[in-house]
Amino acid sequence: MNSELKKVDDFLNNFIQKNNKQKSNIFLRLNEVEYYEENKSGTFCHYPGCGDVAIDSHTYPKSFLRKIAGGNKVFATDIKHIVGNSYDVGVSDLVKDTHIKKSGVQPLFCKKHDADIFKAIEVKNINTDLETYLCLFLYRSYIYDYQLESEVHNPSVNRKINIDRPYSKKISKEDEIRYLFEQELSTKLISENASFHNSDIIKNKFDAIFLGKESQIILIFVSISN
Repeated sequence: MNSELKKVDDFLNNFIQKNNKQKSNIFLRLNEVEYYEENKSGTFCHYPGCGDVAIDSHTYPKSFLRKIAGGNKVFATDIKHIVGNSYDVGVSDLVKDTHIKKSGVQPLFCKKHDADIFKAIEVKNINTDLETYLCLFLYRSYIYDYQLESEVHNPSVNRKINIDRPYSKKISKEDEIRYLFEQELSTKLISENASFHNSDIIKNKFDAIFLGKESQIILIFVSISN
């Protein structure tokens, strides 16, 4: 599976590279990566009603990743790599050879909820019925997508050149103006053509399930936790 993904990724990268006129700029790459890190830092736990800071959560259980890994590595999306690469070589790798410790990791839940809710699919000696397993797997996978969407639609920091960084002196005024214009235009296009409202609707439905308002499945999670 990994080799097949690599072939597809290489093909798409070559195609994009041939049709992409993006000018490489290592200093804008550094700026973009730092913006991404700052934007996602301090993310709160996505469990309904929780106000604790989220930790880096795995979308897929590490036990599952080990089964498909080669040398503890899998081909996976690396958002920071994609973000930075857009201003480096002019092409964003769709997947990257990634250690399972960092594969599919985003700030999703606080330490308590990440452990309590998902131990049913993480701990080997817990017997979990298929319905519960699929619900938990779907929940965490969706929150991963929701987190990425929220970073795009509701950034916690404004786009800017980090003037306190030494590399900022290497960014020309022309590149700075172009960079900020492109990002402002992208933000405007996203806000006008891709609503975050539907993502919130689905998130609210999941919240209702885990708060016990629409399903008794929460009883299963309570019994597991006790």
